[in-house]
Amino acid sequence: MEEVLTEVKVINSILKGGDKNALYGPSVDDLFTAYGDVWAEIKQYTDKYGQMPSFEVIAEKFPDDVVDVEVKGKTEYYMDTLRSEYINNRVETVLTKAGQALSNGTSPNEVKERLQEALGKLDRFVSTARDLSIMDTEEAKRHYEEVRARAEAMGGTPGVPTGLDFIDACMPLGMQAGDVISLIGYPARGKSALGTLFSAKAIQKGFKPLIFTREMSAEAVRDRIYTVMGSGLFSNSELMLGLVNTDEFRSFSEKNKGEGWIVDGNGTGNMTPNFMRGKIDQHRPDFVVLDYLQLLSDNRLTEDMTARMRNLSLEIKDLANQCQIPIIVISSATPPDGGKVDGPPNVERSAWSRQLAYDSTVCIAVHRHDDTNLYQLECAKNRYGPLFSGFLDWDMDRGTYEEKFDLD
Repeated sequence: MEEVLTEVKVINSILKGGDKNALYGPSVDDLFTAYGDVWAEIKQYTDKYGQMPSFEVIAEKFPDDVVDVEVKGKTEYYMDTLRSEYINNRVETVLTKAGQALSNGTSPNEVKERLQEALGKLDRFVSTARDLSIMDTEEAKRHYEEVRARAEAMGGTPGVPTGLDFIDACMPLGMQAGDVISLIGYPARGKSALGTLFSAKAIQKGFKPLIFTREMSAEAVRDRIYTVMGSGLFSNSELMLGLVNTDEFRSFSEKNKGEGWIVDGNGTGNMTPNFMRGKIDQHRPDFVVLDYLQLLSDNRLTEDMTARMRNLSLEIKDLANQCQIPIIVISSATPPDGGKVDGPPNVERSAWSRQLAYDSTVCIAVHRHDDTNLYQLECAKNRYGPLFSGFLDWDMDRGTYEEKFDLD
């Protein structure tokens, strides 16, 4: 079996080369299925005595298992080979079991969920830590050239802009790969609408959003996007009733080109980060919107809400890093005692868990004031620049808005 032979080569390479760092790679222990006891002994010896054991010491301990084989490549090469073989074997096993389950009458949806969960567990073997040499100025120069070229190609910023001037001025890089941008607000106060506004403005700039919604139907979200893009051409309420002028809609279609996708919760079972990963791989969007956190499920399908929200936040952060994509997370906030709200929430009031505030790159609290079209946006965390605040005078039904910085 190739995987067993590669385990032997890794052991030979690491013992003969003395590379201690290779012992502590992410999830590396799980790769050794046939020689796990040998690998554990090597690590225990190193931890206890502060240095790697020699090949002879381990061969003496395991005379029937440790074979002296020739290794010409670096330890990293054999480790990468072992990791690839491990993943290939696990994928084959998962697919075989999925086929057997279908043959035994298990429903396709249940098989799909099991498949996504099993494949999602392999992410930890694919995503490894990256070491960056601080004073490798040549690598730094290449990086700066790539960032500059990307910014020039994307109209001045290397990331995805929000489309609101007072926010983009404080986020000069835009929404970057790996970012989590949280929009937190009390129920029915405009947090989902703001995520839709960001998506509509991004489509007009040539970016492709992927929106996961469990609160609204895909058609209702699309109506909101068309309303913003039409900027007064449509009424959202008229779109919902199908009252669309054919000529106006044809003109709108010709002027507004672009791509984007909406995935609603109808028929998906549990909408988990593993499920989202499949859709991201399918559509290759420029950013993702999750609407909203408290209606989603973590990969473990945890019942306890506090644990679920904590797990979800961490899994979404991992998803953003693994897919190298910004993710906008919409989260409900818990109203204060008494239920009266008169302004944006503290971002740590994210319902059930504060973890999202810790994992986010940017946190924005959103609040629509009672009986007005006035939406207040307050930034509580911004890793890329100063905190910001502002107001939108936003007629959501017509899709028109004006940015305001004070109310005088």
